[in-house]
Amino acid sequence: MMTHERPWLRLGRRAMLAGLLALPAGAAGAALLATDRSFRVLADGRPIGTHAVRFSRRGEALEASSTIRLAVTVGPLTVFRFTHQAVETWQGQTFVRIESQTNDDGTKLWMRAMRQGGGVTVEGSAGRHIAPAAALPSTWWNRAVLAAPLFSAQDGQMYDKQVTAGPLETLPGGDGSLRGWRHSVTVGTDVDVWYDLEGRWAGLRFHRNGKLITYLPE
Repeated sequence: MMTHERPWLRLGRRAMLAGLLALPAGAAGAALLATDRSFRVLADGRPIGTHAVRFSRRGEALEASSTIRLAVTVGPLTVFRFTHQAVETWQGQTFVRIESQTNDDGTKLWMRAMRQGGGVTVEGSAGRHIAPAAALPSTWWNRAVLAAPLFSAQDGQMYDKQVTAGPLETLPGGDGSLRGWRHSVTVGTDVDVWYDLEGRWAGLRFHRNGKLITYLPE
């Protein structure tokens, strides 16, 4: 994996404007979006686990704790296991730090990042680098990630990101009553991410090991 900084964003004018206009007041709107989120995770339609984001206050700081627990079984055997734990801190509308630990089917990954001076110091399994001051981790709950430089919340790698603004549509897996905006994001793999009409994270979809991974709100 490369440890030096790479071009971080190739974003068309339409997508950039859509992402920025969609944001609530404030640089990232973190406080406004701090509603606990919980998703069922499916692989080709089969439930394999959960992804939850829980928020708490420590004085004026906002903490977002992300927990992913996935397992694929064949009969009595577990053939794939993935766990991830991250704690992210915001001060007002400003990202401050994140630390995470990941076990990707036996491969241990880690990262931590902290705002320092005019940038964000990121180090982890992918190496160490200084990200732009506006950079955010790929935790997805805050839709500011659409318009920000993005680094991996698993190993710290800086993404060469592309974003395409999608339509307002019915959210996958619901009863048809929930609608949200879909954005297609390329971050090494192609990801579809949905945010509801209030700007909250509402779904995720991507391919992994030949399977379609889908997040459905609980």
